[in-house]
Amino acid sequence: MRKYPIILLILIFSIAMCASQTNESSPQNADNGLVSYAFEHLEEYRAALSLAKMMRLRMSLLYPENADTAIAIVFPELMRYSEMRDSLEALATRLLYSKDKDNRIYSIGHFQMKPTFAETIEREIAKNSELKNRYRAIDYGGAKFTRKSRALRIHRLRNIDTEIAYISAFIDICTKKLITGLETPEERIKLLATAYNSGRDKTKQQLNRFMEQNSFPCGTMSKKSKWNYAQISADFFADVRPRAE
Repeated sequence: MRKYPIILLILIFSIAMCASQTNESSPQNADNGLVSYAFEHLEEYRAALSLAKMMRLRMSLLYPENADTAIAIVFPELMRYSEMRDSLEALATRLLYSKDKDNRIYSIGHFQMKPTFAETIEREIAKNSELKNRYRAIDYGGAKFTRKSRALRIHRLRNIDTEIAYISAFIDICTKKLITGLETPEERIKLLATAYNSGRDKTKQQLNRFMEQNSFPCGTMSKKSKWNYAQISADFFADVRPRAE
């Protein structure tokens, strides 16, 4: 990766730290966004940026109109993705999920999706003929009653093309439910990213409240979560994403 994005990140971070002193009342600023996180986790940022380039290219081939939004929404997940950890968690999830222990399963794949998330997306697809035609690769109706159907869902969540299908379908479904068309690009990304991070079943009002909380990377209850998922996604969409192309 070229060096100038890192140098620019450090410069932006320094400027943002000065600016934040005059805007401490704002819950979302550079202190809890991508610049701050990358400054403290440089290797994770570099690895995620490299992965994002590959993922965005594939997204642009499969679902081009959703590619930019999708890669921004999942970029925080790419920064905490570990191939080794994912392999172990996928094994544990396969064992627990096959025994119908949904409350104990892990998020898996590059985008850190749970099989139960995939089920809900599949059920939404099954209700809509347009989505069924568009997402044939994951048109399985949310079936979970057999061990085989569950095993196949886990396989789909660890396949890049079907991972991309799930995130694109999520965007289509949530855009129809949540987006009015009056939002700025940043507001739209933040709303969709929050729905992805906290649950698409929440109301818009609930999502707006959750959006104010720092929940990355370990959840709202952890002291390690000094960053805001939606802000990181919005920052990537607005600034870093063009350099990942």
